Amino acid sequence: MPVPEQAGQPNGPETGCDGQPATYITTPLPGTNLYTWTLTPEEAGVLTPVFDTAHINWNSGFTGNATLSVHGENGCGEGPESEPLGINVCISPAPEIGGLQLVCADREEQYETPDHDGSFYTWEVTGGVIAGGAGTHQVTVLWGGPGNGSVSVTESTDEGCSANAQTLNVTIEICESVRENNSGNIRIYPNPAVDLVNFSFNNTDIQIERISITNAAGQLLFENLIKAGSVIESIDISDYPAGVYFVKAISKVQVSVFRFHKI
Repeated sequence: MPVPEQAGQPNGPETGCDGQPATYITTPLPGTNLYTWTLTPEEAGVLTPVFDTAHINWNSGFTGNATLSVHGENGCGEGPESEPLGINVCISPAPEIGGLQLVCADREEQYETPDHDGSFYTWEVTGGVIAGGAGTHQVTVLWGGPGNGSVSVTESTDEGCSANAQTLNVTIEICESVRENNSGNIRIYPNPAVDLVNFSFNNTDIQIERISITNAAGQLLFENLIKAGSVIESIDISDYPAGVYFVKAISKVQVSVFRFHKI
């Protein structure tokens, strides 16, 4: 039995993405019972050979040029090494979504991920529709009715690397604007606010049981139970970071949500 012939050059993607897997194969050789694969440099990734197939998981943080070659073996010896396949390992994107997690029904909000030259962005939304910016790093979402929603994005680079951002879960609630309620039973002012946000309501008429404040991420910052006939005059927000906040006025029959800005 002769030693195996020269193995064929590995076949597979010539561009890799750090932190992601890839698979390569070689043409089967007659009389070969073992294939030995060589990845150079070794620190480029973790090589897992399975006969005439090689699986590589490119190491995170490694970028640059690598080569992959293979030769066959049998009981009579080793065959010649194949022509090496040159592989360019590129950095994978790492998108992160920024935007409000507590939103108002039937209103538009913007969501974005860091912008990189040459990248294309594929957005997906549940509970609303993309009203503008599709394909870019920033989109405008028109939210639908109250309930749960989500925003996700996949960033793809010119080199062919892609990654998904962690999905941003969104709560959609019915919001009543401050302007709409200035003439009614509830008034929240000023908006925007600096140190104090003031409340004015007739609790005998509307029977509010609880007032709460949450930030845009949905974290509860303030909550107070309301006794019948009582009125909260103001809440100190001087320690709150600048941004958007939501006030919930909860009664037995409804939840009213108001948005204000802290500057």
